[in-house]
Amino acid sequence: MARLASLAAICVVSIGSGQARAAAPTKLDFHRAASAQECPAEQQLRAAVVARLGHDPFAGEAHDALHVEISSDGGKLRGHFSLERDGREIGSQTLEATGTPAEHEAGHASSICDELVDALALEVALVFEAADATEAKAAAEPAAASPPAIAPPQPPPVAPAAPSPRPWSLWGSAGGRASVGSWAEAALAPEIGVEARRGFFGLGLDLRVDVIPTLDVGSARATLVRPSGSLLPCAHGRWIYGCAVATLGATVVHGIDVASSREASSPYAAFGGRAGLDLPLTARLHLLTFVEMVGVATPTTVRLDASDGVSPTVSSRAWDGAAGIMLAGSIF
Repeated sequence: MARLASLAAICVVSIGSGQARAAAPTKLDFHRAASAQECPAEQQLRAAVVARLGHDPFAGEAHDALHVEISSDGGKLRGHFSLERDGREIGSQTLEATGTPAEHEAGHASSICDELVDALALEVALVFEAADATEAKAAAEPAAASPPAIAPPQPPPVAPAAPSPRPWSLWGSAGGRASVGSWAEAALAPEIGVEARRGFFGLGLDLRVDVIPTLDVGSARATLVRPSGSLLPCAHGRWIYGCAVATLGATVVHGIDVASSREASSPYAAFGGRAGLDLPLTARLHLLTFVEMVGVATPTTVRLDASDGVSPTVSSRAWDGAAGIMLAGSIF
């Protein structure tokens, strides 16, 4: 017991802290001086450390190393070890044992060596456990939060390309109109039309037949029929539209209650404009209403041979106004 107390009293420990990493196999570098040949060999130290730790930390080819040296000087046995990890010493210790002259003469030197090796094994195991615990704790701590990544500057936004005009569509329409102006009596007409559209632009063609069943010509009467067609370049908004109007046709008059019933005709031309509402009922069906005003470029005079021998006449005015309603549907 006196020798063990002496061993404990002279222990000096120096353990440095290293970067956390998983425990790795360690190479045992054991050296026993010639003056301490009576002390146990490497196998006994290895076995003692394994018994203390409960596992074998040693491997023949390892990067880490445990250096152990046992020597004797002037009747003192000295054991020294150092533990290196990643090329850096993280723990070291020196133990010394002394015996009385009577013990050495009695041949107790090997017993003192056994105690020294056991003490070395204990301290080596403690250093292993302390180093492994420190590294395990450091590995368990959350890694320091890395600074937020600085996003590279974003390029300026690219302006979206202007949408391309919608493709051509074709619309058909049918309805009626009432017109007044060029004659004193109102004219009624059925009207059909077709229009090609692209975007806000449209180009239409309307066909109609204006009819005045009874046109008063003095004391006589006549029936007036005016078949015509109109070319309509148009501009469409969301709810409204406007068109230029160019109309060509013919005025046909047939006498009633006249001395000799016959038919006469003359050309008809008028130019003006149209404005209206475009009311969508569904995506492919719209209701169109409009008003139209044109100037008549072909004035007409009607003269009849009445049965009383008088030849009354009536002339058209230079303008014509109309209002109409049509139902338009998309063909494609």
